[in-house]
Order: sequence, then structure tokens, then C-alpha cells
Amino acid sequence: MSEAAIEKAALAITKLEGHKNWIRWSANIELVLDHTWEFVEGNKSSPPQEDSPESAEWSNGNCAACHRIWLALSDKVQDTVFCHIKSPAATLFKALKNQYEQSGTSAEFYTTKTYNNTKLSDYNLVTDFLNVLMNLAHQVNKEIVDTSAHINDRSIAMRIIHSLPSCMCTLQTILIRSTPPSSKVTWDLDTLKKDIEADELCACAASENLGTKLDSICNTKALAAKENRPKGKRKDPNNPTWLACQTCWKCGKIRHL
Repeated sequence: MSEAAIEKAALAITKLEGHKNWIRWSANIELVLDHTWEFVEGNKSSPPQEDSPESAEWSNGNCAACHRIWLALSDKVQDTVFCHIKSPAATLFKALKNQYEQSGTSAEFYTTKTYNNTKLSDYNLVTDFLNVLMNLAHQVNKEIVDTSAHINDRSIAMRIIHSLPSCMCTLQTILIRSTPPSSKVTWDLDTLKKDIEADELCACAASENLGTKLDSICNTKALAAKENRPKGKRKDPNNPTWLACQTCWKCGKIRHL
């Protein structure tokens, strides 16, 4: 990847906000830095001797990597590591890692908590919800040494099936009946995603409520519009202004009923 492409990619990624998006951000920054990642956690992370021929080249490469990492941080995160603004890229990244990366039991606790608290109503599509659950399960499993305690594909699939809205009950019934026995922990989540996506498109075309974030927003706006709709004036026979505009249905004259 060229230096210009790396620079553009580093500016395009979502900025680090803290613990919440550390895992995604750290993976993204490693990808976009490409060969300059060597200055962060590679064989160029330590500076050569000042009088060596490689010193100037290392300084330029390290400076570029450090600038790209710094510009990928939110203002709040920059404040926490401001003392490392002129430090080597490896030192800056290590400070960020120590600050925001969970490890050990705490990492297992918080990743599991995030997985358990994830709801369909937080996402725009059911398939988005499935993708997030798969990613979160991967993060949880990475923190758990005992493989028997891992979140398997079957558990993810069953949670998705339980979360399907009532308008997708036909698909839900089909999936439940075709569920493999509990002794089998494998499930083709890609096929499940395709089935859900196809049924979701039909539900959206029929304007069904899927219980997603988009539906919540649309329902709130519709309710607000209904409440703000101007209401007609109440008929009051004792109101002379209203009475002057009326016509008697018996004699045909105005100003009385």
C-alpha cells in the first residue's frame, strides 16, 4: 500500500473513543498502517543507534506511523495520552493498549456482559444484529481459555431465532423444526443469515414492524406527527363567532340553528 493510501485509510477509520471500540479500532489501525505497522509492534519498533545510516529513515517512518495513530484518536482519548504525542509510535500504542484493552477475568466479564446485553432494538436490521452477535461471541471466546465454555454457533443461532419478530414467525417455526440436536454445537450461520435476510426483505416490503432501531424511530416520528396534528375547533352553540357561520337546516337562514 502506498504512503498516500495509508494516510487516507488512517483518516477514514472510526476514531478510538475508549474501551467500547478498542478491539475494532486496534484491528483496523493495524490493517491501515500496513507495512508501517513495523514501527508499532514489529522489528522496527525500537530505534536504531543515532549515528547509524538507518536512523533518518527510521525517524521518518516512525513519525508517520505516530501521526496516523494520533489522528485516529478522538479528542477525549488524545487528552489521556497527550504526554506521548512526541513519543515513538510503539510507546504511544502501548500507552493506549494499557489504557483501553481489557485482559484476564475483567476482559471475559465485560465482553460477556456486552454480548448478553445486545438487543435487536439497538440495530437497524436483523442481519446487523446477527453480525454483531457473531463478532461479540468471537471476542468472548478469545478471552475464555476453556473451550467447553465458548459460545458456539448453535447458541448464537438459537438466540437469533428467539429474537425474531412476530411477523417472521413462519421462518422461526421452520428454523426451530430444523434445529440440530443439542449434542451438535455447529450451525451454518451464513445460511441462517441468508434465510433471515430474504424473509426480512419481504417483511420490510410489507411495512411490517421488525422491532429494530429504524422501526422505533419511525414509530416515534409517526406518533409525534399525530399528536402535533392541528385539531378542529369544538362546536359550541354558545360561541357567537361559530354560530354566525352556521345555517339553520329548517329555515335556511344563517346565524342560528
